[in-house]
Amino acid sequence: MITYQSRKSLAHNLLLRSAISTVLAALMLVCTISALRAQTLNFYSKGTATSFKATDVRSIKFTPKITVSSSTSSTVSSFDFATVDSITVAAASTSNPTGTFTLLSSAFVEGAELPKEYTCDGTSASPPLNWTNLPAGTKSIAVTMHHIVGPTAGMPGLFDTHVYMVIYNIPPATTSLPKNVSGVGLFGINTVNGKTLYTPPCSQGPGTKAYILTVYALSAEPVFSVPQTSVTREILLSAISKTTLGSAVLNVNYTRTLR
Repeated sequence: MITYQSRKSLAHNLLLRSAISTVLAALMLVCTISALRAQTLNFYSKGTATSFKATDVRSIKFTPKITVSSSTSSTVSSFDFATVDSITVAAASTSNPTGTFTLLSSAFVEGAELPKEYTCDGTSASPPLNWTNLPAGTKSIAVTMHHIVGPTAGMPGLFDTHVYMVIYNIPPATTSLPKNVSGVGLFGINTVNGKTLYTPPCSQGPGTKAYILTVYALSAEPVFSVPQTSVTREILLSAISKTTLGSAVLNVNYTRTLR
């Protein structure tokens, strides 16, 4: 027979175990990651990897229907990815409060992974870009995108460079280029197919590749001795070498899954 005291002890033990289980479960699901504030988390969902900054996380929904919301960067939470149903991340910033000439994109941030749609593995669209705080006296703008492959064989000091986009004679009042840009400025040629248009990254080598987008603020429109169909990035850089008031860079990466 179970006495009153033993039933009381049993109930107490059950309650204690339940409380401990609840606390442990909560600790597994939610813990503060203020130390990760400047780091990047990788979340894999259905085979797709998405990178984002911890400070950009707005809400996290777990499979047990528990939602953790973040209203400030100091309350962003970390978690066991196996329990995650969805993550809501703030849109990439297109503003720059620092007053520095800066190149941005609504599709990605500095050092992030270039979304597939802007590569040959996607729709081959040119990425949307915007810039802020052009230097005073800017009369023309140019934009390029390139990737340094590596040293040129047999030519020390020279590097093989792939160029995906060259645009010049962009009006000084322009503050952005839309996705799949056309009709803004003039296109020079890329090095992939030699055409006056954007050609997406399509690296054949293994590993992550770095791509550099650059915007140039110019004191005058560039003058060339060759037609538009012959304006390369090198020719553009030579033509603007004495009229560049400033430049801003946006670096992105892309890793192809080769089959």
